[in-house]
Amino acid sequence: MKFDLQKNKLFLVTLGIVVVIVVVALVLWRGSVNNLDEATADYSTANSDYETLCKNYNGAPCEALQKAYEADLEALKKQAVDFVDAVKADQLTILDPSNFKIELRKYDNQIKEEREKRNISIYPGEGFSEFLGDVVAKESDMPKLSAQFQTVKDVLGVLLDNDVLEVVTIERNQGEQMSDYEDEEEFFGGAAAAKTETAVSKYEGIPVSFQFAIRPDKIYNVLSQLRDKPFFYIVRSIRTDLQPEPVGTIEDPSDILERVTVDMTVEMIKINKPAEAAK
Repeated sequence: MKFDLQKNKLFLVTLGIVVVIVVVALVLWRGSVNNLDEATADYSTANSDYETLCKNYNGAPCEALQKAYEADLEALKKQAVDFVDAVKADQLTILDPSNFKIELRKYDNQIKEEREKRNISIYPGEGFSEFLGDVVAKESDMPKLSAQFQTVKDVLGVLLDNDVLEVVTIERNQGEQMSDYEDEEEFFGGAAAAKTETAVSKYEGIPVSFQFAIRPDKIYNVLSQLRDKPFFYIVRSIRTDLQPEPVGTIEDPSDILERVTVDMTVEMIKINKPAEAAK
């Protein structure tokens, strides 16, 4: 019996569609198998969170609680938008290595003049001593160095405005924000680590640590003025040590002078552009 192509045209078209569907299904199935472990981990985490929630509220979340969570989520979304709007991605000027050296030497001369005029000690080189000589910064390091240079200028400016007594140290490579994702995975675990990596990629904190001595009543001014700078700074950590200063015969409590030694790490928050965050 001869197979009639014209009469079975509909059958052949249908068969072709079925074959395509089967092939697509196989591809999707293989992709699903490859991601099975990840999907299982995500499900396990979500299920555990749900069971904890049910236990805390003696049963499944009610409609009112669900609406409250949705309202909180919308508030968080708005805060995230406000956060990005408040911190402009292109605010910081990235210097090239030659201009960086020129600007650094110029600033170092300004600080030397302030040191002599005020008769105080300020950490030599302002944390950039190696670049005041023959060492030239790498082009790839300039985004970070530019941010740290701006941070040092802003913080030292605030300290000098508040009659700092001494700037003991300025360290650019201490108090680094955790960015090793392997360590984060050990700390947060599994799916949470992946979410943390995604969040960190959208912004970064570039730290500089300072140790200085100042009068106790000036500390609030330092923090307040630092907050009002055009760049977005956060004080990652601060530790103080209050010490009285001997000033001769003490006849009244007002005769006792005090100085506070402050260890403070300041981070400039940099919002990455979408292209940078995707890398």
